[in-house]
Amino acid sequence: MGSILYSADAIFDDPVQQLAREAYRIVMNYPHQGKLDDKHVLALRSIELKIISEPNGIEFNDKFRVKLQSALPAE
Repeated sequence: MGSILYSADAIFDDPVQQLAREAYRIVMNYPHQGKLDDKHVLALRSIELKIISEPNGIEFNDKFRVKLQSALPAE
């Protein structure tokens, strides 16, 4: 019988975790050049609403939260 646990590689390939990492990069590199596409906005809003948890090795600290508010597009 095989293991029911996922390998470390499988966790890093998780699309939700990839989305969270991308959102983190966008926020921490703000101000960015160019317009955010729908995928980027979805990633940022998901973090803002706490739909996506912190990815492994990344902490959404106070500095991140402040920059997140600046990086979000106006509604």
